[in-house]
Amino acid sequence: MKEILIVEDEPTLVTLVQEFVTKRMPNQASQPELIHIASGEEAIRLLESREALTFDGLMVGRYNPENDGLKIITLFRTRFPQAHIALFSGENDKTYVDEAIRCGANVHIPKPVDLAKLQTFFLQILYKNATTV
Repeated sequence: MKEILIVEDEPTLVTLVQEFVTKRMPNQASQPELIHIASGEEAIRLLESREALTFDGLMVGRYNPENDGLKIITLFRTRFPQAHIALFSGENDKTYVDEAIRCGANVHIPKPVDLAKLQTFFLQILYKNATTV
């Protein structure tokens, strides 16, 4: 089973992602396991620890609430180089998005959430040959 870490402090966004997975991937065998952490600091501690965790994907908000999305992306990319990473952001700050891509994010999913991009992100994780966004 694929595992995706969600680092997001906005509960409505996390609920939206969980419902999306449940409704769009009704076959439980194809549903990824979503591990949610609301705090950026907690996510950083987890990624810096040497626990035997593996993740296939990361969904991270710019603010968590510590404004450390770039640090989380960098740590995650270093630890899981083959994983897919999505940045959630409500702002249209191209400079920040470009920096997130340089740090290792594969895609920017703007808020409100673009469901087509969200679906493609999950397909990239579930099927390594899915097309890039």
